Amino acid sequence: MERCSRSAWHRGIYLAAAIVGLGATLCIASGTARAQAPTPTPISCVGDCNGDHMVTVDEIITMVNIALGLAPITDCPAADVNGDGMVTVDELQTAIVNALNGCPAAGGVCGDGHVDMGEDCDPGGTCIGGTNAGTACTAESQCMGNGVCVGGAKTLVGCTANSDCPGGSCVHCKTFGGSGCAANCTSETTVPYNFVPGVAQGLGIMPGTSGAVVNGEILTIPLPLTGNLGLVIGKQLNGQIPGVIKLAGVNIPKIPVQTIACACIHPVEYKTCSGTLLDADGVTITPSCTDGFATPPVTCPAERPCTSVFGAGNTASGTIGCTSLTPVNLDWSQDCNGTPGGMPGSPVIALSGTGPAGSAIVYQALAIGTVVGACDMFPTFCTDADPPAMRGTPLPLINTTGAATGTVKNANDFPGFDIGPFSNTGTAFSCTALASGSTSGANLVSTFTACDQATVQDIVVVNQFVGQ
Repeated sequence: MERCSRSAWHRGIYLAAAIVGLGATLCIASGTARAQAPTPTPISCVGDCNGDHMVTVDEIITMVNIALGLAPITDCPAADVNGDGMVTVDELQTAIVNALNGCPAAGGVCGDGHVDMGEDCDPGGTCIGGTNAGTACTAESQCMGNGVCVGGAKTLVGCTANSDCPGGSCVHCKTFGGSGCAANCTSETTVPYNFVPGVAQGLGIMPGTSGAVVNGEILTIPLPLTGNLGLVIGKQLNGQIPGVIKLAGVNIPKIPVQTIACACIHPVEYKTCSGTLLDADGVTITPSCTDGFATPPVTCPAERPCTSVFGAGNTASGTIGCTSLTPVNLDWSQDCNGTPGGMPGSPVIALSGTGPAGSAIVYQALAIGTVVGACDMFPTFCTDADPPAMRGTPLPLINTTGAATGTVKNANDFPGFDIGPFSNTGTAFSCTALASGSTSGANLVSTFTACDQATVQDIVVVNQFVGQ
């Protein structure tokens, strides 16, 4: 709209206000029945139809036409504050105030595409969990169908409403970091997370060093680890620091499994049907549609598009709580069936507990490929050139500074026989040290299970990544 003089601008707004009064009279006289109101969508600036963070006379008139039934609500979703599919007098009056005084400075929402007060950046978000998952968005109303829980014990679980997400919220237009702008709309920095090299100690890994322990029925194999992760973190806001790990930020050399085999950890841009980690039932792992690995990916139905769980180019996302964090404790169990030839159940993941300042939880995806024989027999193994058959199957993992406990139930074809539980406890970050680029002393731990593995059968693996 072409700018006009201030007095002409006010005359236009006051004319629109008069039209509002007429619209109210007509609406009341019509006695139109209202449908039951759906859950309203948060709107950063009522009346801002085109998303430019201003309300013009043209937009007020559009709202009036919607109120009179002369235009559809889709012409201005930002007019419908209460989500009832209509425009009311109160909504029109709010829009007029915004036109006269400007959109509220504090009304910006991270992910709306506007850099508002308190934000360094805002590229918008991505629809996730619903029928148009994977498409760019700047408002919840642009995303259709289900969403995903953000925060709380159901993080990354599919949802339909906030009540599905205890301790968190059901989000449809989700922000991701990794491209210079963090999930909280602050600028990002990269902090190296260099592992303290692992040292085997008996059947375990020496405390304060990095590694994994494979626990089976009759064998326990310690696997010392070296390498590093590149944490890409935003600034602390409301006591929390968001972060991601880029695919290129994972550097873990091949891992000798004694002289039996050689293992390789491949970072994965994990994709699922609709972009959730678990389906809305909170139990079923959402089918993976990640391509380029050993297991053929699922072809997603049209109503559940294949979407990145952690954001494009990311292999992990998480949160560091600088005052505390809930949840932080991981319990991972899996029923391996107990019947020869029987199909294992899906892992059951439960999160609980509150951790101290510096607590963190990081959701990640990795694929572990193996070859039989000593690592020095395969000089080209564990590179980007590895064929899909050598890359393994993408697996979602949860790393935490709290406690991680893993158990296999009905193991090794014996009903009632369990392997585990096996546990490890991490160590919190220092948010002060993070701000200066250090992860020293932090320890992220995780666990996962695997059924029917060649040579080792059913196993529980416990990891620890200790920062230098």
